[in-house]
Amino acid sequence: MTGSTTQKLSLAGHPILPDDGTAGILVGRVWRPAHGAWPAGPSVVAIRARGVFDISRAVPTIADLLTQANPAEVVAYATGDRIGSLEEIVANTVADDPSPEFPTLLAPVDLQAVKAAGVTFAVSLLERLSRSRPRAIRRAPPRCAPISARRSAATSRA
Repeated sequence: MTGSTTQKLSLAGHPILPDDGTAGILVGRVWRPAHGAWPAGPSVVAIRARGVFDISRAVPTIADLLTQANPAEVVAYATGDRIGSLEEIVANTVADDPSPEFPTLLAPVDLQAVKAAGVTFAVSLLERLSRSRPRAIRRAPPRCAPISARRSAATSRA
């Protein structure tokens, strides 16, 4: 597999790889069928020019990877079984009838906390703060009253 070949891969019309193909450190997750003594389940993978490699023995979850001091270095030096080419895995993922004997792509998020953005996040953040520090809110200066009123109105609508 070459970088120029994989650059053309797309999922629903969107490119899968960055402009430089597999030149960077790329990580993802796949659902891997049972293999040897390992049961079927999610695996952390490194996407490289030579294919997709299961690196779950080095980092069992993406959350574990993200807690490492240097996640890119961990992925770069992790070894694992080659489970197929990116083209094969993408083809199986988007197939009308995917083969249960071959991996499929999963969302990269597993156990790590994901923060949302937008109005609902701000409202829920204010609500968590007000619950964790009720005395401070009650003693808030009068200029904070409009914010508290808006927060109360917003959370009562939710």
